Order: sequence, then C-alpha cells, then structure tokens
Amino acid sequence: MSLEVIPEELPVISAALLSHQASLTTVLGAQELPAIVGATTAMVSQCDEVSQSFWGDLLGYQQLFLGATTEGIAHLVAGANVLIPVGLDYATSDVSGGAGVGAAGSRVLTV
Repeated sequence: MSLEVIPEELPVISAALLSHQASLTTVLGAQELPAIVGATTAMVSQCDEVSQSFWGDLLGYQQLFLGATTEGIAHLVAGANVLIPVGLDYATSDVSGGAGVGAAGSRVLTV
C-alpha cells in the first residue's frame, strides 16, 4: 500500500471542509424543533395520548441526534484546521528528509 500526499492540495481540502462545516451548521440550525413546535404543541397536547407524547419523544431524539452531529462537525473543523500546518510540515520534511529516506531505501533487500 502506498500513500501519496500533495501538500499543495491540503489547504484546498481544508477550505472545502470548512465550507461544508458552515453548510452543516446552517442546516442543523434550521432543524431546531423548539422554534417549530411553539404554536402546534398547545393544539396537539389536547389530542389523543399518542399525539401528546409525540413532541416529547421527538425532542428527546433530536437532542441525541444533534449532540452526535455537533460532535462530528467539531471533528471536521479540527481536521480542517490541521491540514494547512500538516501540509507545510510535510513539504518541509519531504524536501529536507528526502536524502535520508532514499539512503535507507537503498539498503532494503528485495526478494
């Protein structure tokens, strides 16, 4: 297995990830149920038992879902924020360490 890194592409990937993060945050903000529930809760709570428990169950599920999703977005941002310094470090070490890696590779036996 081989890995090819193009350090110049890492800032581009970082920018794309941050753009996706902004979009996801906007979508999650629109999914906030308490704002939607407002007027309908009073009407629904006067209906049958299933309708009465619906909003409570839905809000409980939303909290679980949004908690996990918000944590995932935080990981996305953390990854995006390290790509630029990693790209710089990779380019620098690739240039400075290339001779050392080449020398070590010449000592590897092939079968």
